[in-house]
Amino acid sequence: MLPLCEALDISVNELLSGEKLSIINYQEKAEDNMLSLLKENEANRKRLFQTIVSIVTTIIASVSLIMMASFLNLNTIIRIFLISIALIIIILSIISIILTDSKTGYYECPSCHHQFMPTIHEYVKGYHTFTKRYLRCPKCKKTNLC
Repeated sequence: MLPLCEALDISVNELLSGEKLSIINYQEKAEDNMLSLLKENEANRKRLFQTIVSIVTTIIASVSLIMMASFLNLNTIIRIFLISIALIIIILSIISIILTDSKTGYYECPSCHHQFMPTIHEYVKGYHTFTKRYLRCPKCKKTNLC
């Protein structure tokens, strides 16, 4: 942001506010911008924490149920029931993680630099790495790792 602010001859606070600021309301806008950034950061931390808790809970619950079905002397119907419950937990957790993760941020097209949020369908079916996803840009219609 600093090179952009230098090129536009404005402060970072004015860039974040989207307007030229007078000396009188500069401090107030700076505090508002800082609070806004802190709230956004906190929301992202909460989403990350929810994802981690969901993954850990899923692993513990599903492994426990599968181990019970494998090692305890149980009827076949009860074994099938325990394994079914484990699979349901895994499926629900995957859905929860996808919904949480898909709302975490936006993607930027490397061709036209348009920022967008994909639909859940596009998000799920898109090939991805840890930081990028193969998506189609709604603006330029090119498919890239965004």
